[in-house]
Amino acid sequence: MQRLMILTKEQGSLLLDPINIEIVKLLIHNSLNPSQVSEKLKIPLTTIWRRLRKLEKYGLIEVTRTEKRGNFNVKFYRAKAVYYILTLSPDVTPKDPTVREIFLSVEKIREKIAEKMLKYNDIPSNVDPIDYAIILDIFANFDTILENLDEIKNITERAREFLFSSTKTSLK
Repeated sequence: MQRLMILTKEQGSLLLDPINIEIVKLLIHNSLNPSQVSEKLKIPLTTIWRRLRKLEKYGLIEVTRTEKRGNFNVKFYRAKAVYYILTLSPDVTPKDPTVREIFLSVEKIREKIAEKMLKYNDIPSNVDPIDYAIILDIFANFDTILENLDEIKNITERAREFLFSSTKTSLK
């Protein structure tokens, strides 16, 4: 399981469905078979089975194990990530040269945070995925802030100066 998965348009469409998102939420916490998912969500097994196959086909969930029960092989599924992101942001480029410079400085720090998160994106199997994701968010953000504190202070001061000069108000 990973902390973060960036979605394709097709994957995003699947997760916009309320039943699919409930299934994925369940599977973040536990590895469950279709009957267990059906029972917990109170949705017919055939509906759950079809949706699980589609979610697996599009890479949002995965089979963690298969158990032989009588003549049947029962699959257990788990979500592939804790967080799912669909990127829809338009290109934003500041017009003002000062704002552009500040923006690019912030983007460099965001990239450092993202690199740190990607480095630790795979969640170890022996920890709770939610706990891991939360602690990784805290670590990646705050560790990067502490490593770049002087630069962040400089960015903040430049942003304050720009806002103060452009709005004629005091920001503290």
